Amino acid sequence: MKYMLLIYGNEEAFSSVGAETFAEIIRETDALNQELFESDELVGGYGVADQVKAKVVRVTGGTPVVTDGRHHCSCPPSA
Repeated sequence: MKYMLLIYGNEEAFSSVGAETFAEIIRETDALNQELFESDELVGGYGVADQVKAKVVRVTGGTPVVTDGRHHCSCPPSA
């Protein structure tokens, strides 16, 4: 069984930590990715375009609907 995970980066959070902390996060993430890749648990990890260029595709009534932005929905914002 395989799963696909989509993880969104948060530019504000990334820029809120110092350069050393950010570098450590990257090192830890790279080490975990390498471990998972070597155990065949990770097939690949690929970056996509910046989130400001994101599109959302939802199928409604059998028809795909494309909207701008990754959080576009008609739901009220959560508190």
